[in-house]
Amino acid sequence: MRGYRLLTGLLILPFLAVAADTPREIPVVAKNWEYQPNVIELCSGERVRLLIETQDRDHGFEFKAVGVKVKLPKGKTTSVEFTAPAPGTYEFKCAFYCGKGHKGMKGQVVVRNC
Repeated sequence: MRGYRLLTGLLILPFLAVAADTPREIPVVAKNWEYQPNVIELCSGERVRLLIETQDRDHGFEFKAVGVKVKLPKGKTTSVEFTAPAPGTYEFKCAFYCGKGHKGMKGQVVVRNC
């Protein structure tokens, strides 16, 4: 019985390693000078993939804490991957001028020890 458990563990281990490296996907919508959601909660060190969809015009996404700055073309979904930084509250914002509400297009990433 003991050998069976060891063999089962060895067979499952590679799948767990792959799952641990797979980033958590979070859908985000950018439109009308806001992000939905505008607060994203993460665990420190967590691998994340934001799937950011724009609906009304070109926007941008800048998250300085992890060195990310990308353009978000209208009607497309853009994938943004990063590892969550140390615990704290960080700002993200639109990185490219998108109209009258551009300066208010911001959100927060709240990172905790999990």
